[in-house]
Amino acid sequence: MQNRDYQAKGVGKSTSKVVMEEFEWLPSTSTFQATNSTPKGISEFCTNWIKTVKSTVVVSNRPPHMRPSNFIIWTVGLTCVTIISLCAAVGIVFVKKLSKRAYNHFITVLVAVGVGSLITSSTLHLLPQSLGVVDGKNYDFIVVMMFCVFGIYIFFFCDKFIKITLESKKMNEVEMLSNAGTHMNTEAGVVSIRSTDALITESGNLKLDAIPTSEQIKGHKKRSLKKQSGEGSSTIRSSLDMSKQAHGICVHDHEITFNQKKDSAVKTVAWMIIFGDGLHNFIDGVSIGAAFSESLLSGLSVSVSVFAEEFPHELGDVAILLNAGMNQKQALFYNLLSTITCFVGFIVGVILGSVESFLRYIFGFSGGMFLYIALSCMMPEMKSTMEEALENGYLDAFLVLSLQTTGLALGTFSMFFFARYGDLIKFA
Repeated sequence: MQNRDYQAKGVGKSTSKVVMEEFEWLPSTSTFQATNSTPKGISEFCTNWIKTVKSTVVVSNRPPHMRPSNFIIWTVGLTCVTIISLCAAVGIVFVKKLSKRAYNHFITVLVAVGVGSLITSSTLHLLPQSLGVVDGKNYDFIVVMMFCVFGIYIFFFCDKFIKITLESKKMNEVEMLSNAGTHMNTEAGVVSIRSTDALITESGNLKLDAIPTSEQIKGHKKRSLKKQSGEGSSTIRSSLDMSKQAHGICVHDHEITFNQKKDSAVKTVAWMIIFGDGLHNFIDGVSIGAAFSESLLSGLSVSVSVFAEEFPHELGDVAILLNAGMNQKQALFYNLLSTITCFVGFIVGVILGSVESFLRYIFGFSGGMFLYIALSCMMPEMKSTMEEALENGYLDAFLVLSLQTTGLALGTFSMFFFARYGDLIKFA
């Protein structure tokens, strides 16, 4: 049928004119070559045209990927996993030389670095690789994903500023009520105060869960008074309990019941560390192994993210074990025992990463896990730190805010550097 169409078009026309009409989009040089009406000339023209089409298709596809050698994957990868696994032991030695205030500032920065590196590692490295949009030439996706990252940060900081504003207004109201209470006339025996919470009932009995304490007014840690059933007594809880997280994957937030015997409490925490932290480390190991199977830079970027996330949390796990009654050697032993799964996960990740069909799904799963840890576990921790600093005054709050901003910037732009300029780095 097509031959008939061509024959119909070619009635009364030379072969060169037919070719020119069929390929009107060709540049002038190709059209000039097509004017050669000899069979040999037309054959050469068609051959050159096919080569041009093939070359265009190759340019649009991803360039051939050079997988790192097995020696590089295993040596560099296992070195990174070992460093991550030993971060708790090394951290304890390092932390001993720091004052409590310096340690808190260091952990504040490191947690923020972990949030920034986890979010950007997921959005700039893992998820784009799982979708196949990384081609080494087009970096438009990086700009789009950075807008996504900045959107998260902007709303996070807006939430903080709103919290600071509301807290400051609330503290001013409490201080005004306290000052007014010292001048109240109590001769009638019936006192009522109109505010958001009734501080004193009409019968003259104090409501313990509403009256502001002097510690609240002075800016110390807030205490909540919980009324017990059948009695007017109250139990005091620290403000740390207000923002306690209940995420199983966030193994740094273990809860210990101290009314048990010491051995029972130690045993419970030890099993929580082994299973909770072990599962987390296994998934981290799979992510690192698969990333090193893809490229050396991908493996390094994921390793940096995991290290920044694991360092403060591993220190927290060791601190919990020490608080539960273990000595330092026992705490380090249980912590190192849970890191064995990271090596197992790395081996599994390298094996699965060698299969191209599995690699994109591993990256997608790892990217989702990184986002969950950053947004659901570590960002609430940053928010809690800010609230505690706010209770001590505005200067401490702004200091914590500046430290967190510095950490977020370090984590974010280090991963951005790997994603945008990593191809320019050449390894011998």
